[in-house]
Amino acid sequence: NGVGNLTARISTLAEKYTAWKITTHGEDIFGVTDFWKSYDRALNQYQFDDVIRHINELVSKIDGYISTTKVWEAAKTGADVTKEVSLMIEGLYHLAIALVSILPATATKILTQFNQEPASIQIPVWGNVPESVILRKADALFPRLV
Repeated sequence: NGVGNLTARISTLAEKYTAWKITTHGEDIFGVTDFWKSYDRALNQYQFDDVIRHINELVSKIDGYISTTKVWEAAKTGADVTKEVSLMIEGLYHLAIALVSILPATATKILTQFNQEPASIQIPVWGNVPESVILRKADALFPRLV
């Protein structure tokens, strides 16, 4: 459930610190360019185990960045954390695009939070998420079973 937890964490941070918007495009700190090369190669060769491994690695990188930067602590001291949260939002956007091929319903739920539909997505390049895109809070991707 790493994707669901990551989406919830980023949504919460976006709500608190960026008013749901990507305010800046920074450096590709998650290696998205290399991710797409590896992902596309694995997908085109029907190596779905590698596709999933690449997705999990991207989830881990973004999640690790959240844990390392601890933007909530920096924000308490008055620091501007919009750049860091914007990077997280863009990472989530790329993750959602990657999920279209293997978990289309989940990808659609995430992309809907960005007011985007899978059919409207452009070629995934770091920095191509329009700054006008607004991330919205949504229900849990994978609700807990009781």
